[in-house]
Amino acid sequence: MSSIQGVERLTHQLRDARRRDVKLTAPFVPLSFFIMIMQLTVPDSDIVFGVSIVFYLSYAFYLLYIIGELRNPIGIGFIIMLMYSYLPFIQGPESYGRMARFGVDGGYYIYSVAQFSFVFWVYISGYVFKLPEEVMVPEESPSELMGVAALCAAAIGSMLGFLYILRFGTVSSGDVAYGDSFTQRLEEGSGVLFLGGPFGMVGAAIVFTRAKLRPVDWLVALLPFAIMYVATTQRKFIVIPLVIFLAARLRIKSIYAVGIILTALVCGALLFSYLGFVRVRSISIDEVLSPDRMSEFWDSLGDYISGETPALFGSASAAYAGFIEPLPYFGDYLLSWQMSVPQFLLSSGFETVNTRFSFALTPTIAQLGGGWGFSYFGEAYLVGGFLGVFIMTMIVIFIFRYIYVMAEKNGRQSFFGLMLVCGAYHVIWFQRNAFGYFLKEYIIYQGAIIILVIWSAKIIYSMSRPPQP
Repeated sequence: MSSIQGVERLTHQLRDARRRDVKLTAPFVPLSFFIMIMQLTVPDSDIVFGVSIVFYLSYAFYLLYIIGELRNPIGIGFIIMLMYSYLPFIQGPESYGRMARFGVDGGYYIYSVAQFSFVFWVYISGYVFKLPEEVMVPEESPSELMGVAALCAAAIGSMLGFLYILRFGTVSSGDVAYGDSFTQRLEEGSGVLFLGGPFGMVGAAIVFTRAKLRPVDWLVALLPFAIMYVATTQRKFIVIPLVIFLAARLRIKSIYAVGIILTALVCGALLFSYLGFVRVRSISIDEVLSPDRMSEFWDSLGDYISGETPALFGSASAAYAGFIEPLPYFGDYLLSWQMSVPQFLLSSGFETVNTRFSFALTPTIAQLGGGWGFSYFGEAYLVGGFLGVFIMTMIVIFIFRYIYVMAEKNGRQSFFGLMLVCGAYHVIWFQRNAFGYFLKEYIIYQGAIIILVIWSAKIIYSMSRPPQP
């Protein structure tokens, strides 16, 4: 076992031979193919639309039951895909704003193929990357080394958050307007300060994957996100620790548990939407729980529950309509690694599809640092058509499956175990951005930060121990 992986007291345990796995989703594959064909051939059919919703909700319900835990990101990833696929239709094209020009047909076609691709590759991944016969189970006593690692991650994340506040001020206090906070990210060095979030994710992942939690663990896990939320008021800094906690600790042992999880997700979506309502309306803290404000939110629920999904769906339609062109020679993918290199080392001029789309649609906003997300599946279609959607869905499913299998082999607090738990957030985030962001923020940056934290903890831990005779 490598030094990066051997960081927790572990024991071998035979995997339950009856354990459920994604291979059991086989009956859904041909049915999903049939649904996709119907969606592509009769896109205006309300019956097909309704049947597809019921079918894929049933699949999501069964998938969560099969995988048995949210630590495996594919379950929540598929639910998020369904939200991006169907929530835009709550309000209709009139809610699309600037995206209305692209219509809904293109996005509907792309997401229909993406849904089938997801179901197909989840099933296939069970054969390509098989679960081990033995899994690593942590002992009850927590690892002192990993305690040091959690403190290192939380300290670095909190320090970066404080430095961010000292340099830019806070949105929550009114020092900075929310829109202006995006312009700040164009300034030199701001990207490093924003790494407080990824460091905080590592600390939270280490803490929440322990066998037992202590009161101080909550402070270690939540402090970096509290600081970043005060600085930016971005809702994701509330979502991230919650998602990591559920991914690390929630186990699904019955159908009833799946129902509870889906209910919790609905409640979470409502809370997330309400926070967006509070931010957009600039509601003061003392009015957040006002009955009048809540009634106002409920009256406009459709606008906020769909959130940014119409814009993302519209970006897929824009790809289908050919509003922008892909980079030559598959550059959107083959050159995406350049995003991960600091600009002072490599000024390549590479622009993601997000950036090119923003400058084409709203150049003035783009110049100020604002912009639009762009559907991951929309980019795949832009580069390779429906085959591109099929292939890029395979890539992301295989990545998460491989990390999951390696985490089962090496333990929850191994490198792969921590990557897996952090992946519960990234499986949400990647769907609204170009592949380059997924490669940069998850595969490269998140992975590098985990390695850095563990090695830093090893050095500190070895220095603090008395020399052995």
